[in-house]
Amino acid sequence: MADGADIIYGFDHGHISGVGAVSIDAVSKTALWEGEGGEIPDPHYRSDEFFRMVAVRIEAAIPDRVDELIVMLESRNRQ
Repeated sequence: MADGADIIYGFDHGHISGVGAVSIDAVSKTALWEGEGGEIPDPHYRSDEFFRMVAVRIEAAIPDRVDELIVMLESRNRQ
């Protein structure tokens, strides 16, 4: 599945490494959800407030990711 994906988003570098463990070729198609340098922490076993903070960060990045996907699809359609 990783090899067939156009792009794979991870929340942290551990996710990116996990993709590499599954498919070294797929690593070149991975990106951090918040962009370079932005790692989203795992809210598991944390407070409700921490969980909400993580949710806000995830939601805030959606417009940028959608824009990336639109550009990728437009580029593919021109080929």
